[in-house]
Amino acid sequence: MQVSVQDTINIQQVDTLKTIKPDYYLGSYIPVDSSGSSFPDTLITSDYSFARIFTEYNRPFGDAMSRGSLNSDFCFALLSISLVLLAVLTILGRKQLFNTLSSLSLKRPYVTPSHGSLGILSWTPVFATLFAFLNVSLFIVIAGVTLELFGDLRGIATAQYIGIVFASSVAALFIRHIICIFSGSLSGHKNAFSEYRAVIESMWFLSGFVLFLSSIAVLYSPYNHPEHIILAGAGAVVLLYFYRIIRLLIIFLKQRISILYFILYLCALEVLPVLIGLKLLRLF
Repeated sequence: MQVSVQDTINIQQVDTLKTIKPDYYLGSYIPVDSSGSSFPDTLITSDYSFARIFTEYNRPFGDAMSRGSLNSDFCFALLSISLVLLAVLTILGRKQLFNTLSSLSLKRPYVTPSHGSLGILSWTPVFATLFAFLNVSLFIVIAGVTLELFGDLRGIATAQYIGIVFASSVAALFIRHIICIFSGSLSGHKNAFSEYRAVIESMWFLSGFVLFLSSIAVLYSPYNHPEHIILAGAGAVVLLYFYRIIRLLIIFLKQRISILYFILYLCALEVLPVLIGLKLLRLF
C-alpha cells in the first residue's frame, strides 16, 4: 500500500530580487545567434517576464561603445596654447596676418612683403605657422584614435604621437619652402614662387583654424558621432588644398609661365607627396 505525505506547512518567502522593468531592452552590442534572430541563451522565469528581454530581436540600440582614449589634459593644454596664439595674432599681428592671407584673394593683387615685416624671422608668420602645426598634429591624432587607427593613447603616448606628427609637418613645410626657393631661382620666376609660398603659409593657417574648431567639437561637444565632425574637418581641408592648386594655376597664368611647368610641378611636388602620404596611411 502506498501512502502519500503532503507538506501541510506553508512557508511565506519574500522575493528579495529587484524586479527589472519590463520595458528594459539590451543594447545592440549583445551578441545574437547565427541566424540573427535571438540571443543564444534563453532565461525564462516563472511568469516569462525575462524571456522577451533576451529573445526579442527588434530592440532599440544601446549606447555606443567607448572609443580609444586620449590624454585629455594634454589635448586641453594644446588647445589653450592655440587659443593664446590666435588671440595674439588677431590683436597684435592682425595687419601682417591679413596681408599674408591676401595672397588667397583672386581680385586683390599680391604685394611681396619686405623682409622686415613678414620675413622668415618675423614673429607673425612664426606664430601663425606654430598655430597651424599644433592643430594639424592634434587633429590627426584625435582622428586616428576616434576612427580606431591608432588605438588607445593614454598618458605620454598622446604627446609622443602628436610630437611625431608635428615634426613631420615642420619637415614637410621646410622642404616645400626650399623647393619653391630653388625652383624660383632656377626658372627665373622668383616672384611667382614667392607668392606661392605665401599661399602655402595662408593655407596652413586656415587649415589649422578649421581643425582647431573641429578638435574642440570632437572633444567637448555632446554630439554622439564624432566621426562626422572629423570627416567634415578633413573635407574642409581637402577643399582648401584644391583651392591652393587653383591659386597656383592662376599665379602661373598671371606670370605667363608655361603650362608645362605647372603640370610638371603639380605632378612632382603636389600630387606625388599626397599619394605617398596616403600610401603610408594604408588608405589604398
